[in-house]
Amino acid sequence: MKNQKALQFKNINHYIGIFLIVFHLFGVYFIRFSQYSDYVVSLTSFNLIACFLIFFLLNKKLLLNFWAIIIIVFGMIVEIIGVQTNLLFGTYSYSDILGFKVFGVPLAIGFNWLVLSICSRDLISIFNLGTKAKVIIAAIFLVLIDLIIEPVAVSLDFWQWEGGVIPLYNYLSWLLIAIVIQIILFKAKIETNRLFSFYYLFVQLIFFSLLLIFK
Repeated sequence: MKNQKALQFKNINHYIGIFLIVFHLFGVYFIRFSQYSDYVVSLTSFNLIACFLIFFLLNKKLLLNFWAIIIIVFGMIVEIIGVQTNLLFGTYSYSDILGFKVFGVPLAIGFNWLVLSICSRDLISIFNLGTKAKVIIAAIFLVLIDLIIEPVAVSLDFWQWEGGVIPLYNYLSWLLIAIVIQIILFKAKIETNRLFSFYYLFVQLIFFSLLLIFK
């Protein structure tokens, strides 16, 4: 019975993962090759909410996990400091596209820090490495993801940088913050759905990479 339930859950991960891949491929088409681009981009906050809900439904233990909540709050705090002081990342501001904001930062950003950090940790965890190496590599991988996301996000007006230039120390700050979050994830040993983490990460990479290529 347990094996059957495990197989059913695994299949659900595959079905949802494949659906998200196809859905986001359609998104790329409508954003880059159709007359409905602005309208589709305006729905970004709803897409983020849907993706987060799916992620948490397939990771129910995260819903009330103390350390998961800490990471979300931590992500929001560093972003609020960044937006309000321009010290951590550079001078930038968020538009209204990403939804409800707290002191200038969309609430979705805090959740995004958690979800992408978990996905990076789950990916790096498959390798036979020491914890310190995993922390550093997972953090570097997060920075690489940001390198892909940043120019696309700017082109879609998710956020904007002063002068249209992304400062290099934005990525250094990302690395340091990502290291802190990865330390928490590895030390707290938060249980997650690794299979869906792979799908979620692949969806984000393929979506933003294609949008970058067809910019």
